[in-house]
Amino acid sequence: MNRRQLLGILSAVAARPAFAKTQTTIAGVYPIVHTPFTPSNEIDFETLAAEVRFFDRCGVQGIVWPQLASEYFTLSDDERITGVETLLKANKGLKPSVVIGVQSQNIETAKRFANHAEKNGADAIIAIPPKDATIEKFIEYYKQIGRACSLPMVVQAIGNVSVNDIIRMAKEVPTLGYVKDEAGFTPHRITEFARRAPHIKILTGNHGQMFPDELNRGAVGTMPADGFADLYVNVWDAWRAGNHAQALDEFARTNLFISEVKEYGVDAVKYILELRGVFKNHLMRQRPAGGGEGKGTLDPKTKVDEAAKQYLAEVLRHVTPYLRAK
Repeated sequence: MNRRQLLGILSAVAARPAFAKTQTTIAGVYPIVHTPFTPSNEIDFETLAAEVRFFDRCGVQGIVWPQLASEYFTLSDDERITGVETLLKANKGLKPSVVIGVQSQNIETAKRFANHAEKNGADAIIAIPPKDATIEKFIEYYKQIGRACSLPMVVQAIGNVSVNDIIRMAKEVPTLGYVKDEAGFTPHRITEFARRAPHIKILTGNHGQMFPDELNRGAVGTMPADGFADLYVNVWDAWRAGNHAQALDEFARTNLFISEVKEYGVDAVKYILELRGVFKNHLMRQRPAGGGEGKGTLDPKTKVDEAAKQYLAEVLRHVTPYLRAK
């Protein structure tokens, strides 16, 4: 190697962003961070930071924001940018890795979010696909986001996206290493991915409602919407230790909440966070008029009536001995 070649390599290294974390491994429990709102319909950034610290105490391997359960579609672009910076700052020195949601119906906005996440020290990005996209548009969407930053990418598979589609896309998007799979019948798809494309790692959503079965088939983790992440961590730790009987016992306790939040929705998860002293309320926003994306108004409705509140509090008391963040 001559001097000119050496200087070229050193210049390329110097030009590479110091924040690039392309070796990030995503595995374990990655709860979706929920978005707290004030009664005046602003994001409560102080509580958002407290939520990050809460999830660290739960022992999670990572956190994700903003996604569907974060009500991302009710947030303005400025709120998302400030929220990402708040979350990453609060997570400094803590153990969880951070996955930032960069989806947008506008591809240029999604690319800007991806670039911002990388520049501010995120570990990976995730993106929900645009509405009603053909498979060609679906692949092009992720290709463009992948070009916008070097961080590992998690594709959220929904709708009629096939395993074949994902395998094809992974060949065209070098940063695509993970899929949050919520398309089709997930258990069978996990098995198919493990057999045909073991280099693509699968995480699940839907509250991790079949978490032990998913792990048994080869999933590397789950991204649940929850205020009881420590219960999922108990399942993960037991399973990883080879104690599957204990993992099933731990999951039975987790499922006490899963069945409830599937029925009552995200506001129930927020209420659990309120019960645990993390949130000040369980306010939700409505999607902006016309079904677009942007700052929404507070939603006056909630499924969490007094009977639901009483029952959720009772379940919380029942599982308290197994919680890590108290």
